[in-house]
Amino acid sequence: MFECPNLTRIAITAPTSSMQLMVLIGKYPRLEHLALHNLVVDYVPTQANMVRPGRYIGEYLEPADACIKHLYLKHSTAYDTVKKASVLVSFIMLLLPSLETLATIVDTIQEISGVLCDYKPFYPHLQNIELRNANAHYFKP
Repeated sequence: MFECPNLTRIAITAPTSSMQLMVLIGKYPRLEHLALHNLVVDYVPTQANMVRPGRYIGEYLEPADACIKHLYLKHSTAYDTVKKASVLVSFIMLLLPSLETLATIVDTIQEISGVLCDYKPFYPHLQNIELRNANAHYFKP
């Protein structure tokens, strides 16, 4: 990763691992728009596996030092990828109180809807997140 602390927008079309996604979120605190057009879900943080619909983890996750407002994540529609991506995206939503728009594939939106409903009382910022279909919404940096 390159050093550029004032970076506010990133759009990557090349395959990008979910580990790199987590690094991007932590490395650029002024980043407001992040688009990954080919997310490879090869890593899900252990703590993320506790975030499930109908199962509040019982402890508040510390927000990331980030100000991402718009997040576009497009990934494979394979069943196992959608399941892993849903866990990862749900976790990321909890970490980003600044998040306003999340665009991802429809299958992932359906999976994370339960987390949004169940976790809103504990993470009020979830009420303000607009979910969009990544196939219909092209992110323009």
